[in-house]
Amino acid sequence: LNDLSRLDMLEDCKLQRCHRVVHVFYDLWLWRSLKNAHVSHLKSLTHFYKEPLAHTDFRGLKHLRLEHCPRLEGVMPRGSALPSLVTLDILFCYNLKAIFYYNYPRSSSFELPCLRRIHLQELPLLEHLRDDDAVLAAPAWEELHVRGCWSLRRLPRLDQRPGKKAVTVSGERAWWT
Repeated sequence: LNDLSRLDMLEDCKLQRCHRVVHVFYDLWLWRSLKNAHVSHLKSLTHFYKEPLAHTDFRGLKHLRLEHCPRLEGVMPRGSALPSLVTLDILFCYNLKAIFYYNYPRSSSFELPCLRRIHLQELPLLEHLRDDDAVLAAPAWEELHVRGCWSLRRLPRLDQRPGKKAVTVSGERAWWT
C-alpha cells in the first residue's frame, strides 16, 4: 500500500497474521465505506475499533468476522452505531468479556436494525453482548449460535414488539442449564 489516500473508499478488509496489530481501526475514516471485515490470527489485537472520544458510525459495515484473536478485550465501544450490520461472527477469542464495551460515560441506544445472525464460539470469558443491561432493538434478528461461551449467563433483553418473530437460539445442552 503505497498510496493510503484512498482508504476512505475501502469496502472489504481482510487482515490476517499481523501479530503486532493492537487495534484494527483507531480514529480513522475507513469505517465510512467498509462493508465486510474479516480479522483473524492477530495475537496482540485487543480491540477491533478503539475510539478516542468521538461518536462512530460504521454505517456501511454488513459483515464482521473476528477469529483466533486470543487477547481481544472488546469489539466496539458501546456508543458505536452499526445500522447495516447483518452478521457478526466471533470465534476463538479467549479473552473477550463483552462485545460492546464501556469506554466513557455516554447515553446511547443499542440498536442493530439489520442484524440477522450472531455466531459466538469458544469465548469462555464472554459475559455480555454489552457491558451494561441495555435493551437491544434488533427487529430483524433471526439466529443466535452459542458454543463454548460458558460465562455467558444471560441473553440480552430485547425490545419486544407485537408480531415480531422470536430469535432462534442454539447452544450446548450444558450451557442451557
